[in-house]
Amino acid sequence: MELTQSMVETFVGNPSTLANGRKLTKNMENCRITDDKSLIFGEVKGSGKNPYRCSVDMINPAAPVARCSCPSRQIPCKHAAGLMLYYLSDSNKFDVGEVPEDVASKRTKIEKRVENKEKKKEKAVIDLSATPSKSKIVSAKKRISTQLDGLKVAESLVQSIVCTGLGSVDSNMLGTLKNQLNELGNYYINGIKEVMTQLLIYIKSDDSDFTQSIQQLLYINALLKKSRTHLESKLNSENPTSLVVDSEIEQQIGHIWKLDELQAYGCFENNAELIQLVFFSYADEARREFVDESYLLSLKSAVVYKKLNYRPYKAVKYVKADDTVREVIVTDVLYKYPGGLNPRCRWDENTFRTLNESDCSAIAGLAVKDFAAHAKTVKSQLKSPLSDRNPVALLAVAAVEGNCVVDIQGNKQILSDSENTLFREISPKLLRNTAILVMYNADLERGTLTAEPLSIVHKSGIILLR
Repeated sequence: MELTQSMVETFVGNPSTLANGRKLTKNMENCRITDDKSLIFGEVKGSGKNPYRCSVDMINPAAPVARCSCPSRQIPCKHAAGLMLYYLSDSNKFDVGEVPEDVASKRTKIEKRVENKEKKKEKAVIDLSATPSKSKIVSAKKRISTQLDGLKVAESLVQSIVCTGLGSVDSNMLGTLKNQLNELGNYYINGIKEVMTQLLIYIKSDDSDFTQSIQQLLYINALLKKSRTHLESKLNSENPTSLVVDSEIEQQIGHIWKLDELQAYGCFENNAELIQLVFFSYADEARREFVDESYLLSLKSAVVYKKLNYRPYKAVKYVKADDTVREVIVTDVLYKYPGGLNPRCRWDENTFRTLNESDCSAIAGLAVKDFAAHAKTVKSQLKSPLSDRNPVALLAVAAVEGNCVVDIQGNKQILSDSENTLFREISPKLLRNTAILVMYNADLERGTLTAEPLSIVHKSGIILLR
């Protein structure tokens, strides 16, 4: 695999590690590369007496491995990042060398580990047609009963908040409610625990009108009702171990989907090629995590997927962050979660290839061409109180007129008032016959469906607006 700047940035993830690695490029010594260009290795002068020995092994392009003799828990560390950046700056400084014995030994161990993993996968294949054993049925029913008990606790907490009144919830009551919420984790309903924790955050920070808190209460009320109906239905069914894939209710309650489950239920796409259309990162106080969120278009299915990467506050140093990806992501199996217009996706391993003009043309061809029909689909999703309130879509734009984008049939989609200044500065010529990624928002006061531009796809690349 030939390294590129974007690949290195994606592999390292952490911007501070990249910056520190860039400073270390001047400290590189005895740098080598193997004949097949699958391994680069060298030494880096550090603060200690002896230099650190680091390497980046790309024998499996879908899963590169960075190693270093330094004590850092960050993987890749700044020394490995520096080695890759040094290679990018001048690959001619790398002499051809043999694979070191320690790396060869670790490669052998990885091969055995992969073999064992494949064997475990074969054993762990889920057969949905098979009748579950009595012990599994008993275990599933016991878990569901516990979840239903948890719903009673959650309903009681909501009732106490409503009876007290949002304006009367002081800091002492918030502390009490927070302690009671922590108990919900014992009932296997962590999804409900998260949305209720978010309610407490809104109550604490809301202004006098409590708009966010009221909306969150309505969402929680709908979620508790649907969760109870769903769990009672499973409890009384012949197979309580089965999972629902036509809605997000399992995940909203607290189920953590495993990849083998998604594959067994047919929630996957083979030989997928993905293009990242937008990326942003934010803090989720309810989860106590940073969230890296990106939207990617599948060149095969034309679905705009959502990818989420969670980084806990306590371990943010050691969890690799996602970032903007400028190449095409290629993966053998793309796993997709149950969801609406933008289902969440995951994958085990991936490689990259260069984004070219034909890819950009393909993106434009996959964009939504009938704004009116798609708006109906979006409104249909928004009618469900538990659906994603801000779905994303790629629109094939024929022209821009004032605060509207227009499709080839003349249908208009209103842009939101919050459109950023960068979009206004773009030449109108560039916005004709192009594809624009938008995020929908239902404006309840005006009774309109607006869309915020996120990125523009033109023949030579993608312009990010956020």
